[in-house]
Amino acid sequence: MGVGLLAGLGIPAAGATAAATTDSPATVQQQAPSLPSGRTTYRTITDYNDEMLALSARHPGLVKHITLPHKTRQGRDVYGIEVTHDVGAADGKPVLLMMGVHHGNEWPSGEHTMEFAYDLIGNDGKDPQVTRLLDKARVIFVPVVNVDGFVINRRTSCGLSPTCASSAGVDINRNYPFGWGSNAGSNATTRGPGPGSEPEVQNIMDLTKNNQVTVLITNHTSGHTVLRPPLEKRAGDTPDEAVYAALTDAITAENGYTGMKSGFDYETTGETPDWSYYATRGLGFTFEIMKTQSTNNTYSEVIEDYTGTGRYEGKSNREAFMVALEYAADPAGHAVITGKAPKGAVLKITKDFDLWTAPIRQANNVVDPPHEGPHPPGVDAGRPGQRQVRLARQPVRTAGPGLHRDRRRRHRAGQLHQGELDAHLRSPDRRGPRDGARDRRPGRAGRRAAAGVQDEVQRQRTEELTDITKRRSRAVPTGAARRRCIR
Repeated sequence: MGVGLLAGLGIPAAGATAAATTDSPATVQQQAPSLPSGRTTYRTITDYNDEMLALSARHPGLVKHITLPHKTRQGRDVYGIEVTHDVGAADGKPVLLMMGVHHGNEWPSGEHTMEFAYDLIGNDGKDPQVTRLLDKARVIFVPVVNVDGFVINRRTSCGLSPTCASSAGVDINRNYPFGWGSNAGSNATTRGPGPGSEPEVQNIMDLTKNNQVTVLITNHTSGHTVLRPPLEKRAGDTPDEAVYAALTDAITAENGYTGMKSGFDYETTGETPDWSYYATRGLGFTFEIMKTQSTNNTYSEVIEDYTGTGRYEGKSNREAFMVALEYAADPAGHAVITGKAPKGAVLKITKDFDLWTAPIRQANNVVDPPHEGPHPPGVDAGRPGQRQVRLARQPVRTAGPGLHRDRRRRHRAGQLHQGELDAHLRSPDRRGPRDGARDRRPGRAGRRAAAGVQDEVQRQRTEELTDITKRRSRAVPTGAARRRCIR
């Protein structure tokens, strides 16, 4: 990665690809290339669960095993791990949240998620960049979000009930509340009975709510694209499009993917990144990894796509993930609250606002008005071990409701106009931090970008990135290349 590529965003260059770690689940012959874990075949759900438990037991100060609060529809637990220095501390660090297998047949998405966890754990204390970032940020991994769909899709015998069909029931990546219900890219069955109705979706929403997630990556297959909001073309650019586009360019410079707004691939609603961005202002991305959808005889491509070898020589997802982690950790990309508090006090950050669905199209094609619902306001931001407090948080300014009750969209991607937003933020229940804490914004560009006002500093940053980042003219994958597997 070229030095200065992310200078405009305050992000240093990413490091070199790491070798396999000692946390390999099995001894394998020396090979080139190899994944950080040394893995050569696809994991089962038992493999994922056993490996996460083993990593947390082997590295108790660095890795924490977590059980997400909601069981799946079929009663299974969903597990993840958190990785940072002094992992048990409630320290208010910014968070990169990475997940895989929203769709049960997209096995490689879980593999890359798990391998990046191995990468960070195995290189802590060895790679200066990794060590520095684990001081500054927390990384949460959920390699298999849709456990039921994955278990069903992994079956080799179709004599079981339910069968091995790849498509049935609710597509949980159409069930997130923001913009839910339009049926773009789905229908009344696959979107689910209500916004955020599925326990797997509630798990990710709770993780995002209870952590300061400054960057979210949801891994999928396939098509070699990195997608950002909006999901629908008519929504227009997000207020943070300049920063979003610059970070997308920096990421795709490392993995060779095509970066674009999601709606220009194909239009959908109710996906993870749109909800994440409009509910929290953390930057959400979809990585469509690998070029092929089939999992048959493709593990070599999983390895090459992660390590930047073979057919993907010099273009690795490992380096792309590191760029995202650099941005997640950098205070220039989010707000920081500083102040004093009694030792052991529970500090909470509150955002109180409503998110709206799309106009809801019923099975009989009757369109109901949008629904609104409160975004859960309370976030346990940390318990300081000393009087000095430093807490990361997403930008203060909220994205605002997406739709009016009368179905009219607000100004540009559901945003309030500048004057409306300022008045909205001055209301008594939306004041900034009090009791000696102050919200230290990252500078003029950071303050204004949150309201969609691109000032001269941000334009200069974007121009710098544009000059350095190589533009690609590769053909954009068709919608068929991003086929979704429904749970």
